[in-house]
Order: sequence, then C-alpha cells, then structure tokens
Amino acid sequence: MNLYKGLHLVGGELPGVGKSVVAKALVDFCRSQQWQTVAVEADLYGQSIKFCDNAIAIPLSALDGEFERADILFDLAGRALVIVNLPPRSKKDLEYWLDVNSVLDAASERGIPVAHWFVSNGENQSLERLRESMTKYGDKMIYILLLNAYFCSFSDNYGYRENCWMEEALKLGTLRLVEFPKLYPVDMKRLEKVGMLFSQAIHKLEFPVMTRSRYFQFVTAYTKEFYSTGLFGKGPPLPQQVATH
Repeated sequence: MNLYKGLHLVGGELPGVGKSVVAKALVDFCRSQQWQTVAVEADLYGQSIKFCDNAIAIPLSALDGEFERADILFDLAGRALVIVNLPPRSKKDLEYWLDVNSVLDAASERGIPVAHWFVSNGENQSLERLRESMTKYGDKMIYILLLNAYFCSFSDNYGYRENCWMEEALKLGTLRLVEFPKLYPVDMKRLEKVGMLFSQAIHKLEFPVMTRSRYFQFVTAYTKEFYSTGLFGKGPPLPQQVATH
C-alpha cells in the first residue's frame, strides 16, 4: 500500500461518538509524519467541535449532484492522504456517492486505498451499521473499528466482544480494531479556543504542565493505535515524555 495516498472516511452513524476528534487526530498523526494530507469537512451541521481549521468544506449531500467536486476529492486521494470527516447518519448519502460513481472499483483499478474508520461507542446499534456496510462492500474497503474510550470500556466482558461476526472478521483480518484513547472535554475545549492540533499543544508553554502531559499521553496513545492497523507501516519509536518546565 502507498502510504502517501488514499481516501480515509471517518464516520460512525450515531452522533456524539467522537468521530470529529478521531478525524482531527488522524490528520494530526499524518501531518506529524510529514505525509501530504488533505482534510475534508463533510459534517457542516450542528458541530460542537472544530474538526480542522483549514479543512476543505464539501457537504456529503452535495456529492451526488456536483460530480466535479466528487471528482476533485477522488483525484486528491490519488496523490495524498485525504481524510474526510463524515456527518452522523450519513450511510445513505455515502453509499449513494460510492455506488453512483463506482468509487471503490475506480479506486481498486488505480491502486488507491479506501478506508472506513468507523467510530463507535460500543453499542449494538452502532455496531450493526458497521456490519451492514461490511456485508455490502466486503473487501472493497478497509474497515477499522474505533472504540472510543470516553464512552466504553475495553474490558474482555464488554458487549462488542460478544458479536460473533466481529470476532470472525477480526480473525480474518477484514476488520481492524483501534482502542481510541480518552481525552477530557476541558482539554478539547482549550484547543478549540486556540485552534491547535493535539501535537502542537504539547509544546505550548502557556498551557499548564499537567495539561501538556495529558496531550502528550493522548498523542502517544493514538499514534501507537494508528500504527497498529498496519496501514502506515511499522512506525518510528514513540517520543519521550514532554519536558515539564
């Protein structure tokens, strides 16, 4: 897989599961590795968290009638990592765009990876939407399930592990699992005010020492998890703790 191109769709049918935070973290991760990265904001309604200040705004609902914009999105994915923050309950619009434009077939022909990062709170309603998508598209897309630690536990007895289809998909490698770390609302709001990415906040000396330490732990944790998917190579050694003075 070419590490420097591809279409990465960050979604999750339910609102409020943290997909915008995941999308922001994925952009931050890719840019920190100095890969050419394009952020696309498709969730333009009712956002409480800024995804990325310099994101290109392309409403998902517009892609069915404005094919020029859809073509631009696909062309960008042929030479850069395009990370799209999807709106909640976007299943219908997303599938329409994928199907009408034969996006997945065209991507396969041109060697462009398409990954669906599915952010979940671990509830069955959320996981069922993932199962439906995997059933429809099979191995035409790379599926990554992100369980957000802010909403769910990763203990062995948690409900998602009781899904037989998921256990089978994980064993077969058709589904990859990311345990996305917790970030507290107070730290997220602090970044919203200054318009920073997570890795930048680590070095902002105006922030309290423990705040910067929490950002460091958060970035270190999600960097490790993103590399664990195998989509971005082995990865460099993880950084040491940020200076506390």
